[in-house]
Amino acid sequence: MRRLLAILAVCVFCSCIVQAQTAPLILDQGTPVADPDSWQKATLIRLGSQLSALQNQFQVVLQSMSNSTGNVKGGIMKGNIIAQFVQTEDTDWVAGSSKLAVPMISYGAIGGGIQHGQLWGFNTMASIWPGSDGWLMGAEIDVDNNGSDQPGIGLQNSKYGMSLVCGQGAGSKPCTSAMTVNQGTSTWHAGIQVWPGALTDPVNSPAFAMLDSNGANHAAILGDGTVIGRFVWGDGIINTATLDPKLLPTMRPNEFFYWGDRSTGQSYFAFFDGQGYALIPTVKYIKPN
Repeated sequence: MRRLLAILAVCVFCSCIVQAQTAPLILDQGTPVADPDSWQKATLIRLGSQLSALQNQFQVVLQSMSNSTGNVKGGIMKGNIIAQFVQTEDTDWVAGSSKLAVPMISYGAIGGGIQHGQLWGFNTMASIWPGSDGWLMGAEIDVDNNGSDQPGIGLQNSKYGMSLVCGQGAGSKPCTSAMTVNQGTSTWHAGIQVWPGALTDPVNSPAFAMLDSNGANHAAILGDGTVIGRFVWGDGIINTATLDPKLLPTMRPNEFFYWGDRSTGQSYFAFFDGQGYALIPTVKYIKPN
């Protein structure tokens, strides 16, 4: 470890730049069993160790203290590690080509045949010490788009702030939830908040949307709070006195949506409690020519 810190210090203070290297610097304190393939493909530094003691153990620890430097105009930033990567290779994943640039990769796995392991692929924590206060952000993801203004999804020039994907290899099973908001030793004042100014169209842009198979909004909550629900056309006349369930679309318990009858032009708010239907007629539905 002392050798690693000494080498890092040399790189920092001497601004060393490695143009080419035939073999990586190997600091091996154990057996690299996590991913032999990536271990062999390391081009600069690889560090392997086994953490087997019954206590907290960390392979590399960097600690810093940001002390007062006086007032400055504009903003400054300080940190322990910065990883920068510039992608200059074009790609065409539609044609089956994929060249990904990933400045930081964090990979963890539960293995060894255990059935109740605990693992976090990535963890970041921001805290305020007792007696202090200020602006606190657990994590921030910034996207600086100087390319095209592309509102479409699933395109080669789409831009996302975050993508949550379940499964990267063959045989992956469904995951429990894409996101969960939980409590620790305290609670949140709010779950998820969307500022109107964050949306391109603060009135009509969807703050939350469910997409259909074509990528269009199937149901959404718009920037001004408007709820766009599921709308279904019926094919028969609704007689509320002798309701024929066959005329209603398949509904799940506690489902609520807007329903229009093609034959009469009458529209209803429909609610199904699992056993019966509640139909609330609305004003006459007029379909323009």
